Amino acid sequence: MNTFINATIESRKARLEVEFMTTAIGQQLAAILAHQRARKGLAGWFKDVSANLSVNVLTILLIAALVFGYRLLDNWLNHLSSETGVSSTEIVDQTALAGWTGDPAVAPSADAQHPANALMPRLRARVAAD
Repeated sequence: MNTFINATIESRKARLEVEFMTTAIGQQLAAILAHQRARKGLAGWFKDVSANLSVNVLTILLIAALVFGYRLLDNWLNHLSSETGVSSTEIVDQTALAGWTGDPAVAPSADAQHPANALMPRLRARVAAD
């Protein structure tokens, strides 16, 4: 019984395979399979390996370009900010900050416990001048 079933399945499989190979998709798949079998030699193996290796090297170069590009941009922005004075490292006039309570270099006076108290006389003078 098993022999009869196996023979029937094999004959059905052979007929379906012949029918499928006559279709356009079957012919395209056969062409692809023939192309793949032709590439199984040493030359085909070398082409595959060199293609994969070149993709990996290009990926590494792309990542390195992104990292070094970020560093160059950071250096350029630091240079630009120092040239324009945005991030100046010069010591500012300490007298302008004398009334600020958070300044550790100058002890605050009794009436200047709050930063706004130190700025109010200057603000009133500026408003009166305008």
